[in-house]
Amino acid sequence: MGAEEKTMSGGSILDYRSYPVYARNGEDFYRETQKAAEAVLDYLQPTGTIWDPACGKGRIVLEARRRGLTCLASDIVDRGCPDSRICDFTKVVACWQDVDWIVANPPFKLIETFIRRAVEIAPDVVMMGQLTLLEGQKRGKNLWPVMPFYRVLVHSSRVSMPPGDIEDEVKAEGGNKAFAWYWFKRNHKALATVDFLP
Repeated sequence: MGAEEKTMSGGSILDYRSYPVYARNGEDFYRETQKAAEAVLDYLQPTGTIWDPACGKGRIVLEARRRGLTCLASDIVDRGCPDSRICDFTKVVACWQDVDWIVANPPFKLIETFIRRAVEIAPDVVMMGQLTLLEGQKRGKNLWPVMPFYRVLVHSSRVSMPPGDIEDEVKAEGGNKAFAWYWFKRNHKALATVDFLP
């Protein structure tokens, strides 16, 4: 079957093979698109100091700085983000303590650890992850009820998330997984709400 096949009713079925497929990155280093970084910052309209503790090549960082915001950057290794520090966000004393926002696309396998640590540091925390993060009995019992979960911002279009060591730009459409930004706000106790990004 090709990338698209017509059904008897005249509709079409997209072949999953039409989506890009990448080998699993060993460090779970995946790169959000420029469109995703712009969309979340447009929505949040952050002020004060931002920290991206999983800065990668610096897409969120550079977009924030382009807007005139103070954005600190770190990662477990130097991936090429300008003016960034090397530190393991999960294991060492925070590189910075006095920040207003933590906004990051953390390693998928460490996202719960990142969330728990980040809410101890910043009053506003926004982490990008798969929409399926909302699923799971353990998270339903041990994560969401005890975190100040404020809002989930779902991308209406499927954003591509290639391994971060792929240099070529990819389109913001065509991914085979749904992604969202999970926003935690200190002292928030009401039910979380849902909103949508492009």
